[in-house]
Amino acid sequence: MWSAVVNYTAPTGTDNCGAVTVTQVAGLPSGSSFPVGTTTNTFTITDASGNSTTCSFTVTVNDTEAPTVSCPSNINTTSQFTQCGEIVTYSAPSVTDNCSGNVSIQQTAGLASGSLFPIGTTTNTFVVTDGSGNTATCSFTVTVQQGFTVTLPNDTAHCGPYTLSANIPGAQFQWSTGSTSPNITITQSGTYSVTVTNQSGCVDSDQINVTIFTPPTASIVGLGNFYCVYDAPVSLVGTPAGGTFSGPGVSGGNFDPSQAGIGNHVITYDYTDNNGCSATASHTLTVSGCVSVDEQWIETVSVYPNPFSSSFEVVFTGNSTDQMTMELTDMTGRIIYSETVYPQVGENRYQITPDHLAASVYYLTLRQGETITTEKLVKGK
Repeated sequence: MWSAVVNYTAPTGTDNCGAVTVTQVAGLPSGSSFPVGTTTNTFTITDASGNSTTCSFTVTVNDTEAPTVSCPSNINTTSQFTQCGEIVTYSAPSVTDNCSGNVSIQQTAGLASGSLFPIGTTTNTFVVTDGSGNTATCSFTVTVQQGFTVTLPNDTAHCGPYTLSANIPGAQFQWSTGSTSPNITITQSGTYSVTVTNQSGCVDSDQINVTIFTPPTASIVGLGNFYCVYDAPVSLVGTPAGGTFSGPGVSGGNFDPSQAGIGNHVITYDYTDNNGCSATASHTLTVSGCVSVDEQWIETVSVYPNPFSSSFEVVFTGNSTDQMTMELTDMTGRIIYSETVYPQVGENRYQITPDHLAASVYYLTLRQGETITTEKLVKGK
């Protein structure tokens, strides 16, 4: 309140010669609303002869009611990527008081409106004082989340080497491994962390737990390079055991040349261990339409010398002048020499001089219509 109603007893006077007159010359009458502070009430007492005297007393009204102050609500914001904080503006606290007059407001903690607030929480505190010295306090917080953040993947398990990346343009990097590159490749299980400082000097960090599993190595065991189309199925063996074979002619753990057909084929073995790590092995082989020694052409075909050093002669007795293809293949089925001829009825001789052959085993195949004959040759050193 800024005033109070005060009732008091008016002064009285006496005189040796009769009645006196009492007049208030200062202050307020009894029953008036007295303002905060001290009011002096003065009275004059006058007798019939004009003699007078005065008396005074004070009425003091004290203001003991504190002012009311209300701060803004708490503020939450995120800094820009390029600065380590955020400029925040806010409204001044609102103040009311029961008495009119000067009311002062003072910030005792925090930062002024329009300042660059740092990352984290800043408490802003204000104290309000009225004319009677009564005070009130309010506070609010400004919380700035860092806009510049480093985020590594969640903890993970990986088969073989694993690359971690904290690639932020223009930043500096410090990994727990000692590396200062944006990316590192790890080969061992462990906890890895990185601290990144951007161009504005803002710093953030993150870490990750990585489990590294050693990948398995797969292989195909005992599978040959060359088969005749009529050969019996071959059992497929892969290591480590427990994988899966696929490819032409593969069925039930066997490779069947007749199902694969003539040509070059790739057999694949895929294996996955208990950690989910995988490995693949492949083997290339050739299926040929080989003809056994008791069939038509082999009785009349000879190749000499065999083994040969640089050239050899093919001699056969033919009964057809149809086009014939002579092909020389290596152990993988790769054709390294091919010639088309038109034999005569009777004896035929052809000199073959393949270039730059390594010492190895080769196969000569004669094809004429539906008839196929294959001869095995050995190239000496």
